[in-house]
Amino acid sequence: MPYDRAEARIAAALAAGGRLVNDADAPSNRVPADPGGNEACVGVAGWTGPDAGRP
Repeated sequence: MPYDRAEARIAAALAAGGRLVNDADAPSNRVPADPGGNEACVGVAGWTGPDAGRP
């Protein structure tokens, strides 16, 4: 998903009482969990780091 949508999904999960389980690969991949402990991967399409426009 696009980077800005991924950020919004993470924010919504945390606002709903969830927690961030793993952000070691942020911003390309993060793992939030809902209050019940169910985990989900939220990843972004494409590289967001240096030289992002480079083929």
